[in-house]
Amino acid sequence: MDDLTKSILEEIDNKPDNENYSSRNSAEIDGDDKNYASSFGLIVAICAAALLFGGEAFNWWTVTWEFENVDTEEDGFAFEGKVVLEHGMDEGQLEQKFDVDFNDESLQDFTEKETNSTKWDDDDCTTDDEGEDTECTELLGFFTNLKYMVYGLLVCGLALAYVGQANQIEHVSTLAIIGALISAGILAYTFVALPPAFEEDTEFFEDSMNEDPAFFMNSGKEEYDDVFETDMKTYSKAMPGLAYFIPVITLTLCSYLIIYNRD
Repeated sequence: MDDLTKSILEEIDNKPDNENYSSRNSAEIDGDDKNYASSFGLIVAICAAALLFGGEAFNWWTVTWEFENVDTEEDGFAFEGKVVLEHGMDEGQLEQKFDVDFNDESLQDFTEKETNSTKWDDDDCTTDDEGEDTECTELLGFFTNLKYMVYGLLVCGLALAYVGQANQIEHVSTLAIIGALISAGILAYTFVALPPAFEEDTEFFEDSMNEDPAFFMNSGKEEYDDVFETDMKTYSKAMPGLAYFIPVITLTLCSYLIIYNRD
């Protein structure tokens, strides 16, 4: 074997495999990173399934209103109450508690606590006896649209898991972009559309809380109340529930796959 041939053979033996040693970031690599796409896809699918079938544990939005009278001596009693409304994917829950403590010991103090759950698609909630729209119409429409979006996220997660397992990495970035867009859409749609839908059905912000509807709220004030005919302290709160933060997780995972699989 001449020196030239020997040199060529040694160079071939020492040359790394371009396919196995590519510097391109990809979910299809050896080691622990190989199943990023399938693992993340399963997590996205599990998150979506939890939102769809998790029940009361996954609440999207909570509105709380607390109130108490100020002039207890003049009124002759101390009165306080609390109303909590929770909004789930399929139903809403209402909790009410009222306490009256009379200054006159001859009168019996009064306490009432009530909890009710109502499905958005119940006939009694969407229409009255005359077929007119009632207090769940807009909320039913909102959560129906939201459910379609979450089903899309579920399908996207399952597709990511499949292409990752099948090593069809060329589709990962596309599916990750779709999953990120759906996740961001869920967050934006809930933030913008849920408070107006709730107010359209109930007028709770305007009639009870005397506030403009908002997804986030934490305010307190003291003013004369025409219903109770006395000065009242009121506390109004609105905040997202656990379910609202689940799309943040899926958005983070999909964004990571987009970055990780870029050219």
